[in-house]
Amino acid sequence: MSRNVQLLSLFRNDLYRNCFPEIPALAESNYFLQFNGYEIFLPGEPDSANVLNIFELSVLRLQSIGNFTVEELGEKLCLRAEKSSGGYDYDLVKFICRRLNELGFLDDANHITESGRAFLGDSVSSASSLKLYILLVTRDSQEIFPVIFKAEELIKGECEKSEVSITLGSTGRARELKGHCIFVKEKGRRDAFIAQNKILSALKKLNRRLPRKIRIAENFHIESTYHGEVFLHVKAVLQNGNVDYLVVSEGLSSHSDFLSKYLARQDSTILSRLKENAQQIQSRRAGDENYVDRGKYPEIRAAMKKQEISAEDVDSRENAEAAQKKLVENLLKAVEWALQYHLKKIPPPENLTASLAIQSPEENELMLLEFAKRLGIDTARHGNFFKNVASAPVKNALTTENPALNPLLPSDIRIVGGERVDDDFHPQKRVEKKTYEYLINNNDFPDP
Repeated sequence: MSRNVQLLSLFRNDLYRNCFPEIPALAESNYFLQFNGYEIFLPGEPDSANVLNIFELSVLRLQSIGNFTVEELGEKLCLRAEKSSGGYDYDLVKFICRRLNELGFLDDANHITESGRAFLGDSVSSASSLKLYILLVTRDSQEIFPVIFKAEELIKGECEKSEVSITLGSTGRARELKGHCIFVKEKGRRDAFIAQNKILSALKKLNRRLPRKIRIAENFHIESTYHGEVFLHVKAVLQNGNVDYLVVSEGLSSHSDFLSKYLARQDSTILSRLKENAQQIQSRRAGDENYVDRGKYPEIRAAMKKQEISAEDVDSRENAEAAQKKLVENLLKAVEWALQYHLKKIPPPENLTASLAIQSPEENELMLLEFAKRLGIDTARHGNFFKNVASAPVKNALTTENPALNPLLPSDIRIVGGERVDDDFHPQKRVEKKTYEYLINNNDFPDP
């Protein structure tokens, strides 16, 4: 007999490896994990773009006390780069002002707006702008999962014999999503609401993962009420190179220890079943002559596969595949060493390196995508490449003995996209868009 259930899914019909290409996934399975859901009301949109990094906030504060020019802002904040021809450029300040303008905090003349002043005043949204969200609590230990979901993201599904089936997508493009339903026996007393201090603690944990923080005034009371049972769509993943560790994701981050432990408490056989699934997949691939592994440089791998002469025995085939893999790795290293040498000769502006080093990977992603768009790069297709540009790799990019395409290529894209290079005959200006896209496309997936 089937029963109607309420579901939350960030993955929808997407694959784990498409959402997190930096993690080499051997196999994945869909699960719908049972929680107790609570409704909470928060002011405004927690995921709005109205939270600024340290540079943007500094510019906005300066503009609130005086209408400074771009050059004056660059001088006061030391956000300037010395030109080889003399003088300074202020690309980073221009980019910051453009973003503040898009958010409505500065007008076209870079003067602060009422919205900008309201933001600096940390005004709390009125009750009329409260938004409804869903907070999930484990049924066996009454722990809050530190992620909030919009109430409108709840969808209805049907569960029959522990299998969930829902149809996602618009008419004509609808696809069915199936997964195993994990029921959790409720232990202890279920609360009618969640205490304020527990909600604030969960939001604090969530803010550590978000580039745009959720801002709650100290005197704001968060109301909460029990909503009902909610099943969260998670993916259990077997990771290449670490097959004894269960990776579990809700779609927001590549892995959640919280979800991994909660899922393992309900079913300890998931990891072994994933291993069996991975072995079956590998067996099918071994028998498919047209299969090309999606590691780095997949286009080169595919071209070499077509030219490969069939070996007469297993040993010859294994030797040929090992030689092919080594050649691809050498080609990649050649590109990475060349790009590092190039950036040493024409280094990024100090303010760029400083901003990439101090910002979170999510903030870096927003900035780099902006400059990639200026070059005409298809960011919708290649956006994943700009994720995870973190502080340490950026600081060591030009000194490390093992250079990597990420973050070297994003730095180069930022230089050209930021119009730092004025000479049309400069080598960076002569790099075609398709060259950037080719390199990105061949590095979208890490080595398996």
